[in-house]
Amino acid sequence: MIEFKIEIPNINKLSDNLRKFPEVSYRHIQEAVSKSIMLTVRNIKLTTPVKTGNLRRNIRGTINPLRGLIASYNAPYAKYVHKRNPFMFRGLQNSEAKINENFDKALRNIIKETTK
Repeated sequence: MIEFKIEIPNINKLSDNLRKFPEVSYRHIQEAVSKSIMLTVRNIKLTTPVKTGNLRRNIRGTINPLRGLIASYNAPYAKYVHKRNPFMFRGLQNSEAKINENFDKALRNIIKETTK
């Protein structure tokens, strides 16, 4: 499993808006999390080595409040494949720019809605 965290630069500047308008903030950040998880799952699947297709088929994303998890369910050998071929890491790297875009957009939308 690969773990990564999204660091939001200049979050301190937004902290007042985030506290005053939690429902607006939650909605936009959750949308960014959802889009980022779906994109990353797609990119990981594109870089997953295929022999039978089982590994690729079992990679799924789970979206929880303000969190996401990507794992290979029902394929316990995934970590061994990943050691030889870091497909999950490459899929994440391929998603990084768009993930940043998703969160930049979320923050812009929060600012836009909370400063009307």
